This record gives sequence, structure tokens and C-alpha cells, in this order.
Amino acid sequence: MTSAFLLFLLYIPVIYGTASNSLSDCNAVAAKFDTTCGGIAASSVTAMTGVNVTCSSGFTSTTCPGTYSGSVCVFSHKLCVTCSGSSPVTIRVQSNGLPRYCPNVPVTLVGTTIDFTVNFNPDVNINSPVHNPSSASALYGIVCNISSQMTVPSVSNFVLNSGSASVSTLAGVSIDGVSIENVNSANNVDPFYPPDVTLTERVDACLGHPNFQSVYHYHMASGCAVNRPSGSISSCTGTTACNTNVSNYGISLFNNNRNLTVIGVAKDGHVIYGPYYSSGSEAAEQGLHMDDSRFGFIIMDTNEALFGVLHGNVRDVTMKFSVNLPKKRRHGGASSIRFARLRIEKRRNYIRKVSETAVQCFITDDKVNVDGIILANVADFNSELHQTDVFDPRIQAKILQQVTIIYGGEIGFNQAIELASETLGNIKFIQGNKILSQYFDEVCKDSGQYCCGLEDTLKKLEIGDIETLIIWENFDVTRYILRNNQTEEMKTLYLRSNQEKEKSYFQDKDTGMELEQVEQIRLVDWFVNNYKKFGIKLEIVTDKSQEGSQFVHGFDGIGDDDSYGFFLD
Repeated sequence: MTSAFLLFLLYIPVIYGTASNSLSDCNAVAAKFDTTCGGIAASSVTAMTGVNVTCSSGFTSTTCPGTYSGSVCVFSHKLCVTCSGSSPVTIRVQSNGLPRYCPNVPVTLVGTTIDFTVNFNPDVNINSPVHNPSSASALYGIVCNISSQMTVPSVSNFVLNSGSASVSTLAGVSIDGVSIENVNSANNVDPFYPPDVTLTERVDACLGHPNFQSVYHYHMASGCAVNRPSGSISSCTGTTACNTNVSNYGISLFNNNRNLTVIGVAKDGHVIYGPYYSSGSEAAEQGLHMDDSRFGFIIMDTNEALFGVLHGNVRDVTMKFSVNLPKKRRHGGASSIRFARLRIEKRRNYIRKVSETAVQCFITDDKVNVDGIILANVADFNSELHQTDVFDPRIQAKILQQVTIIYGGEIGFNQAIELASETLGNIKFIQGNKILSQYFDEVCKDSGQYCCGLEDTLKKLEIGDIETLIIWENFDVTRYILRNNQTEEMKTLYLRSNQEKEKSYFQDKDTGMELEQVEQIRLVDWFVNNYKKFGIKLEIVTDKSQEGSQFVHGFDGIGDDDSYGFFLD
């Protein structure tokens, strides 16, 4: 579901039990907003002082949200963000919803009245969510339903001030005063990647557009809020990079802000950040890279058994069946002994069926089809499952960890994934180190079967001379496709972050004319999207191990040994 990706651009980087919510923290965030009130809350948005925005094109007398005269539209941008109190600190957001630039809207645009007060960055209890889905379908029903995201947690102490318009679908307010709406459209679908039967919603080059009430808003992080455009902007369809891939384009708008950047405040009082960490690495990339690892899960409780697979970040239920096990009897006598025998026999039959079903799910052509198996059961089965002859030897050899869960079914599946997360992470960690060790062996042999540098590796990739491509997760190269609009010539560039600042790369060498940017994407992400087209395997490694650190810091860039390709920064 692509909505999840767009939503994560509006993420809270780390959720702690206790947040940074002092008055000074609040004032520092408020200072990031393009306010017009001088730091003092207004009695109302209507009474607030504003800044005039003059647009010489793009509006008509019927679409202008202000005064229209001589083909010029003038409207007022009003925004005030103030902090007060001590325990708790509150933040008040007041806005008329209009940006401080000229949007591209072919329909009527009007101002609104947003005025709410909420606890700033309130402490949260991640064990007490507003919604608590117990199945994948229930989760989709929440995430993909605009009405399910109208509630604000009580800890936020959200107050809609007098005179404010409805903010039921509001996710937050951007630092330029524009509404950040629910990640879904009014049709309960992703506005940018809807099902085939639904039309993609049209936005301008700042990724904004008016809703049914003619109020301008964003559905995802907009770099225009941070780097305000001047003059008239085009539509997304009129901007090649945006029309080609709106997600990549949205991230590219933050190229000059590759750090932890405040872009707004959410309706629950938490700070909204842009798509980059303080380190300059892209937050959205975490968890989105393709991962070919498949882990099987066996979930057992006294009511049902569930078999599932975790593939990257996607979990699938392969099979499940119910069971009706008799409970222990409290009364004694001969009948209780007979009942106990029946109870033990039914438990054995249940465990035997679980073992047989595990073979059906996780063995194909006499080989285990997953990289490891997590056995998760309620405590009642611990003693029986600790025996080594319960499962087929091939299954038993792949069991990485046994965890004790409280619930069965899909809730237990989720709990098992969480309990086994460290083990699964270590497996990937070890796999990465093993690959790097193989590479270092080739270097030590001085076999001459490896190449150095990005250019040589790309050449080998083109001729099909690589089977497995290894790249550091934070490899600092971006892939650009540029077009010369006079000659229609296209060219591809691979630039490091320091090279991206040089204008000469984006100009025609002979005429000095600026080239149109058709596509921009981090090379790591491009490989994630395209490695299967080359018929190769892709391994993304970290620098957190000794081998990984040596790989990153000890070499400039290395290629292949006829079967491996290597990149690092």
C-alpha cells in the first residue's frame, strides 16, 4: 500500500516514552514556522496580521482567494504558532491555510480558519494505541479509511478554539501554514497511487491542491514549505520529474535540506520532520529496501495454529487451522484419569498435525523454502515443544528461536515478529559479514578478478558479468536523467552530494543551457527498483560491523571477481 510510504515522509523519527517537550523546545519549533503574528497569539485568525502574496498569473477573478485586479491576484498569508505553559507546555496553531507562494490551481481557492491548541510533543504510551487492530484486514480498514484517523489521543489534550473550521481530516499544519491532510483522499484511496479504477488526483509542483471545500493542502511532505518558490509554479503533470515519479520528486524537493528538518506540527502535538535524518541519510529508505530473506513462523496456542512467512516487511499467512483441546478437570476419580489420557492424546495429535503442516508450508522439492523458522507458542506448550523429535529434522535444523507469546492467531504472529526481531536482524547482519569476508578473501589472493570504482562496475553490470551486487546502505551517489529540450538528447549522471552543487553538471557543455531534470533517485534506491531486470542478486550491507567498517573506510570503490560487484562510499 503506497500510502504507507507517503505517510512515512511525515514521520516522527523515534518515539520514546518521554519526549522533549519543554517550553524552550516548543519555542524552537515555533520559530521554524513562517509566522506573521510577531510571536503573540491573535484573538482569531480573522483578526491576525497577514503578509500579502502577489501572483501575476495562474488565477482568474473566480479562482483568486483574495482581490483580483488587472490579471493580478493578491491574497493574505496568515500564520501564528505560539507556545505557553510549563506542565504541560501547549502549542497553539492559527492559520488561514494559504501559502506564501503562488500555487497552481485551475479551480477556486479559498482561505480557511485553523485554530487549535494541543499539548506540545506529549509523552506517549505505545502500549495504549487509539486503534488496536487484531488482523491485517482490520488494519487496512483503519489506515485506508479517512474517517478512522479523525481521533486525537487523549494525552494530547486537543482543543479546537472558537471560530475554527473543522479539522477532522487534518493530519497537521506545515511550517508555511498549509494544511497537511490525511494521507488518503476523500475516496479513501492513495491520492497519488490509487487503484486502476480511480483517477490520480492532480496537484501542482509543490504537491498541493484544493479539496472539495476549495482549501489548499498537502498529502505529503512538501519541500516548498522549506524552500519557498518565487513566481508562478507549474502543475505536477507539467513538471517532468513530478509526473514521472511523484514520490521521488517529493523527496528531491528536500535536496538542499538533507538534515533533520522541521516541516510542521501534527494535530496530536508531535513535531513532523522531513525525509532526512541529521546524518543526511534518508529516513524513508529504512525498511523499504528489497529484502529477499524469507522467515517462516509457526504460531501455536490452545485454539489454533497459524503458519506464516515474513518477507522483508511483508507478512503473509500461509495456512491456519483451529483446534478444540479439552481443558484440565479439577475433579479426581477414575473418570478424571481417563479424561487426562484423552486430553494428552488430543494434544499429541495437535502437535503432530502442526509438525505435518509445517512440512507442507516450509518444504518444497525436499528443501526448506525459508531462511529460518521462528517457533512461537503459548507457555502451555513449552515442555512438549522443547523435545528435539517434534518436527521433521529439516524443519528442526532451521528453527532459529522459540519465543513465548500471550495470544495466538495473527496477533500472536505480530508479537512473534517483535520478539524475534533481534534474532532476525542478527541473521541479516551475519549474512552481510559473510559476503564481505568472501570479498576480502579475493583481495588477499590478489586474483585480479575484481574491479574498482563505480564506472567499471556499471560497465560489468551492462554486459551481464555480475551475479551479486553489494552496496553500502548509505552509498552517497544519486542517479540523474537529464534532457536537452533543444536536441531531445538524454543523458544519465551519477553524482555525489558535493557534485550536485555544481551547476555545470546540469548545463549543456556547448550552449550553457540548463538541462531539464527528468529523474533523480539515490543509486541505492534505483538498484532496489531495478536489480531484478539485470538478473542479479542485491545485497545491501551496513558499516556497523568490523568487516563493514573496513569495507566503507578502507576502500574507495571496488568491483567484482567475475561474480560479485561492490560499491562503497
